[in-house]
Amino acid sequence: RLAAVAAHQLLAVPDSWSAPAVGEAEWADYLRVRPKPQVEEEGSDCSDEDGGDEDCQDQDFKTAILKDCKRVLRENDVDSEFSARLLDSLSIIPDGTWPDFGELRTMELTSVLWSPYAIPHGVEFKMHMHLRGRNYSVEFGFCLSYRLIPDPKLGVKEPDPLDTAAWTVVCSNEYLDAPSTGLDEVD
Repeated sequence: RLAAVAAHQLLAVPDSWSAPAVGEAEWADYLRVRPKPQVEEEGSDCSDEDGGDEDCQDQDFKTAILKDCKRVLRENDVDSEFSARLLDSLSIIPDGTWPDFGELRTMELTSVLWSPYAIPHGVEFKMHMHLRGRNYSVEFGFCLSYRLIPDPKLGVKEPDPLDTAAWTVVCSNEYLDAPSTGLDEVD
């Protein structure tokens, strides 16, 4: 516990909270799962010439998300020091498909928000979005889900991606097995 508190500069849990007792095994799982803090490099390797590079577009997407998070925290009068701790404990990993014309086609976004308090858990969010126009139809799907990490039932073991019990779906319009449309393919 002390190693995790020191490594991630965790705040003490307020006395008014009824936090459950957490054993050393949970803290060991937490330290194995949570990455060590890293200092982000200033600036970007992306220049104006690289505007079409998917890594640069993903970085721009991440920057826009962080900017909106800061704005929401500020608009809701969250203490600036606490806001900084929250943003430091947030990781965002975008992986988009940006065709040559620069519009987002598919996005797999994973984000983890770790507790800034001495509570050995974080919440992992997963978002999938796909949009593609076809000649006579449009492919579209969106799903947002979350899970507690490390999962008390799994420890540090990663859940099976197809195990729907590991994730709680917030909203979705995707089918695991899409129903037949009844329409024949039109050439």
